[in-house]
Amino acid sequence: MAIVMSGSAHDTHSLRGLPLFAAMGDSSFERLAGSIRIDNLHPGDVLFRQGDPAASVFVVIEGWVKLVRLTSSGDEVVIRLFTRGHSFAETLAVRPRVHSASAEAASECVIARIAAMTVGRIAHEKPDVALAIAQASDASLSALMDEIESLKVRSADARVAQFILSLCPVGESSCVFRLPFGKRLIASYLGVKQETLSRSFAKLRSIGIDIGRNEIRVTNTALLEAEANDQHRSAAIRYEIHPTPG
Repeated sequence: MAIVMSGSAHDTHSLRGLPLFAAMGDSSFERLAGSIRIDNLHPGDVLFRQGDPAASVFVVIEGWVKLVRLTSSGDEVVIRLFTRGHSFAETLAVRPRVHSASAEAASECVIARIAAMTVGRIAHEKPDVALAIAQASDASLSALMDEIESLKVRSADARVAQFILSLCPVGESSCVFRLPFGKRLIASYLGVKQETLSRSFAKLRSIGIDIGRNEIRVTNTALLEAEANDQHRSAAIRYEIHPTPG
């Protein structure tokens, strides 16, 4: 079982725990393992461009990848952000076509890639691989729906609070961490202007969220969660549609 490494020391055991691979049986994973290539990427490194033929399935081992789409006016829209455990372009392995968006490293990251033809061939032979791809695709679609709902319903302040909360280690009552990428990308991903992001950051300082240039200190994650949820509820009330009296 040979995994082609590109400057990284990740072994089969660490890869096995990632959602896409964890959903497969041992024999299926072993079939794929010999074709896995692991690359270290730097911010701005391109995985594929919009319109390129699909050639690989990708899994994020460390770091962040952004999925972006160019509009007809040439503007770049951030569609998704992927981090550890997320996979993407899985369905293109069983239904080959061109990429509808571009993907590039948003931070220093480590990526596992497998040739789409290899994944597609094994998926046709191994039902558990096809099921793993379907489950990963379903999870990705569900996450995208949640993000669309957030853009439709949550206020800008709530989206910012929820994003910071998503970066906090699970189960920790307080934490300190570095932003994985610049504030410009955060604003684009959350669908807000940079000045709006700055105002939201300023408001969060009142509940003990200290936001520096690259570092965030959260003194109470429960307060941060309450802020995101309260903002969500108030926004939902504003969007509620009441029937017109007859």
